[in-house]
Amino acid sequence: MLDDFMLSLNTELDDGSIEEVLSLSSSQHVIALLGSCTIPHKESALKCCDEVDPVAESIGAVNCIIRRNNEKLFGCNIDYVAAISAIEDGLRGSVHINSATGSPLAGKLFVVIGVGGAGKALTYGAKEKGARVVIVNRIYECAKELAATIGGHALSISELNNFRPESHMILANTTSIGMQPNIDETPISKVCITFSFLLL
Repeated sequence: MLDDFMLSLNTELDDGSIEEVLSLSSSQHVIALLGSCTIPHKESALKCCDEVDPVAESIGAVNCIIRRNNEKLFGCNIDYVAAISAIEDGLRGSVHINSATGSPLAGKLFVVIGVGGAGKALTYGAKEKGARVVIVNRIYECAKELAATIGGHALSISELNNFRPESHMILANTTSIGMQPNIDETPISKVCITFSFLLL
């Protein structure tokens, strides 16, 4: 329970301003800081942390920041745990999944659109669970770089629209496309969606 002080910062940040916000934690009036960081600041936030959880370091992004008693900012990533657990729950019990042993993601084709903080977290988590990961991005070189890091394959957005190697693949959109206010937009064609078993 937090009994001391709570500071609510519900605001939009400009590029680079996250460092300024986190500097508030050095104030003598701020007893503790527990923050949730979202798109598009997860990668920038990692660079502002004094200490980073090894998993978050591997992912390259944080979404939780804690000010410890020694005044240092500690960053961690719980995106991959929450998202992968939800996906596994969605897969369990499916006639297309045999999860008698291990994760239902093992051996599944897992396609991730986007290479930001959320995309990196999902690719890391999916790979850890034994999925075959394909990374798609508007800028192909960025997809290729992440694929080389985690041991997956890379595609461009245009290639994805014709990418149908098998049915029942998992497709995750981690980009801002489809968020408010453009909720009807999608980064891929409807034809591609029909070949996916689980959409996120």
